[in-house]
Amino acid sequence: MSKVPQAFPFLLPEAELSLYGTFQDKKGGYAIVRAERREEALYLGRSRFAVLAILALAAKGKLNLGGAALPGGFVSRGALQDQFNELASGAGHADYVVRYVHGIRKSLRNFAEAHAWAADGRAWAHRLLESNGLGYRISIPPDRLHPPPDG
Repeated sequence: MSKVPQAFPFLLPEAELSLYGTFQDKKGGYAIVRAERREEALYLGRSRFAVLAILALAAKGKLNLGGAALPGGFVSRGALQDQFNELASGAGHADYVVRYVHGIRKSLRNFAEAHAWAADGRAWAHRLLESNGLGYRISIPPDRLHPPPDG
């Protein structure tokens, strides 16, 4: 029997991502990226950390997105804004979540290039933090994602 392909395959299935920090911490938090027997830490400011944490929690099914739940673990811009308002009020303005996503990708690109994770840091960042017409997601399998322990 052949395996049915996933409609939205993960773009970095071998990677692992752990997040450390809280939504209330004004200093932001850390993303620990693991792949190919390597591990590096990336610091993210408060608003960027909050957006990445929300996407990780959504991927793990730890957020109640109600009717806004999308296939493949994607989170729409509207749902991301709503969760940002609910979980990270004070970390920034929810209308800027797209800017925060862009900022996360820029940080990931610089991180990838500085630590020689990828020849094309921009492409790697876009594979890790994927977007399409549905919304945004961390393109790592949920069993390899570790949201902040205490949100």
